[in-house]
Amino acid sequence: MMVQSVLGPLDPAGRVPPWQQTRLGAFLVAGYGALASSASAQSLWTHGPVAIALQQQAAVASGIVGAIMRGVAWQWDPWWMARASVSQAAWLPRLAHGPDVMRGLALDSLALGLAIVTVVRPAPLLPPDASPDDPFVAALGLVELESGRLLQPNLRLLRQMAEEMPRSVVEEAVEARLASVQRLWNAVLASLASSA
Repeated sequence: MMVQSVLGPLDPAGRVPPWQQTRLGAFLVAGYGALASSASAQSLWTHGPVAIALQQQAAVASGIVGAIMRGVAWQWDPWWMARASVSQAAWLPRLAHGPDVMRGLALDSLALGLAIVTVVRPAPLLPPDASPDDPFVAALGLVELESGRLLQPNLRLLRQMAEEMPRSVVEEAVEARLASVQRLWNAVLASLASSA
């Protein structure tokens, strides 16, 4: 689902309305925060290239959370507060079926990372005349850039895991995470568009 220029109308300085910044920022902080936490925890229990990729994923996700926290003009958002618990539950670790619990959790963390970086694309939501000097616009640009850096290592390691464990387990984990993140993202997009 490709959505263009959902954010706005912009103020005279080219800034996105604070309520839209808050809603989108809260979603990004929840998703990337969960990714940072999951990847960091799982990197402690795995070894080799998977552990390195999970550490990289945790560091990048933490950096994105920090940029969003600083870039958003936060305000109270009852819509997000009413949905926060549902959103938070969606990010919880899911154990992939298989004999190795730790490997299953590492697989879930990689699948979550892949789902977030492929589904959640906030930069295209900005109108073309959004101010590049706005901290929120800069933060969304950083999300786009850093997410792109995570994509290839994630894909490579998921392919490697599909060779080491049943391919169907890997595919099921990835598909479940993609569907879950897509549902959440669609709800946020619909709320941003309907209230604009």
